[in-house]
Amino acid sequence: MEKDLSNLDIKNVLIVGDVHGNLAWWHKILDATEITTTDIILQVGDFGYWPHREWGQKYLAGVEKLLAERNLSCVFVDGNHDNHEWLFQLPKRADGFVEVSPHVIYAPRTHRWTWNNVRFMSLGGASSIDRGNRSMGASWWPQELLSSGDYYKAVDGEEIDVLVCHDTPSKVKLDFKADDMPTVSNRMLLQAVVEATHPKLVVHGHYHSLIQQKIALTNGGFSKVVGLSRDKFPDAVFALKLPSLKMKNVEIDLGIGTGKDVVPEESGAIEIMRDLLD
Repeated sequence: MEKDLSNLDIKNVLIVGDVHGNLAWWHKILDATEITTTDIILQVGDFGYWPHREWGQKYLAGVEKLLAERNLSCVFVDGNHDNHEWLFQLPKRADGFVEVSPHVIYAPRTHRWTWNNVRFMSLGGASSIDRGNRSMGASWWPQELLSSGDYYKAVDGEEIDVLVCHDTPSKVKLDFKADDMPTVSNRMLLQAVVEATHPKLVVHGHYHSLIQQKIALTNGGFSKVVGLSRDKFPDAVFALKLPSLKMKNVEIDLGIGTGKDVVPEESGAIEIMRDLLD
C-alpha cells in the first residue's frame, strides 16, 4: 500500500543537489551521519531518470534498493537532464505524487503538499546550454523548460513556504555568464512564480555550485535562495529542519568511489559537465 506523502508530520528533510545518475554518490549520501535522523529526502533535479537506457534502469533499481534498506523515500523534481517524455507520462497517485519506484517519487511541476505545516511546491525544469550536442528524445527533451501553463498553474493558489526547483529565479546574481535566451526566459518565468507565491525559501540545483542569497520581492518581502552543488563536490547536501526552515550543510565523503557505481560507456551523456557554463 502506497504511503500518502502529501501531509506528513516530519522534522528532518535531507536536500540533495544534482546526482546525474551516480549510484556511488547515493552510497555516500546514505552513509552520512545525518541519515540516521532523516525522515525523507528531497532531490532538486537531474536525479538521473533515464529509463530508456539499460544503465538508467540499473541505476534506478540500485537507488530503490538503497532507500528500501533504510526505509526512506526520495522525492525529486525534474531537472534539465531527466527524461521528461517518459516522466510526464507516468500516472499520478492519489496524493498527487508520481511513483517511479516504491521509494523513488517524482513531484510533478506545480504540485503542492504540506510537511509539518510547511507548504511546499515543486517546479522543476531548466535550460540545457549544450542542447546542440545532444539528440532530441535520446539525451535532450524540449519539455525541460517551464511553460506558460506551468506558470499559470503555479500561481493559481495560496502562498507557499518552500519552492523546490531546478533553476534559480532571475533576481539571483550568478558568478558566471548565463545569458542564452532559453535560460533567461526560464529564470524570468520562475521569478514571476516567486513574486506571486512569496516563498520564504527557494531550493534548487542546476548550476553545480553553492548559491546563498536573499532576494527582494515586489511585495516588500524577501525569499532566501539556496542553490546546491552536484555529485562528487562539496555543498551538495543540506539538512532542512521543519518547521523552522533552518538549513545545515552536510559533509559527504569526497574520497575515491566505493566501486558500486553504474558507469556506462555513455555516462558523459548524463554526467554533463563539471563546470556547467564552460
